Amino acid sequence: MLLLVSQFHPFYTGRYVIGSLPAMALLAAAGLARLPFRTWIAPLVALAVLLAPLQVAQRRPENWWDNLRGAAAIVKREARPGDAILFLTKDRRSIAEAYPDAFRGLRDVALRRTPAQAGDFGGTEFAPGRDRPPVQHRRPGRVSSP
Repeated sequence: MLLLVSQFHPFYTGRYVIGSLPAMALLAAAGLARLPFRTWIAPLVALAVLLAPLQVAQRRPENWWDNLRGAAAIVKREARPGDAILFLTKDRRSIAEAYPDAFRGLRDVALRRTPAQAGDFGGTEFAPGRDRPPVQHRRPGRVSSP
């Protein structure tokens, strides 16, 4: 119902309900399985024809709310040996996790312990303004949300 209504007036962000798509596909398949074999081919083809352009459009780079690959390319192009990086909001560090080659050799000045050292997926950051060692880099960079 939410997906149907949202075609006319957006009530959600797609990434929040995408987890329900497998269940909806199973429900649709169960409904089609109740029909005689040859009668479900036409609705299935019609659905594919109607939805294919939406799927293609949603996956174009201009429709991404963030461009991790582009951000990583900028960092890789501009980084010099000895540079530092600061991720403004901890979740922006996911760019370095997705494209580690672009961030190789950069010192993450906010990271106290790496995820491997901390035994979790996020690592441990220094407390703001308290125990962080002074940044002594000539060219610190930062990664933040737009």
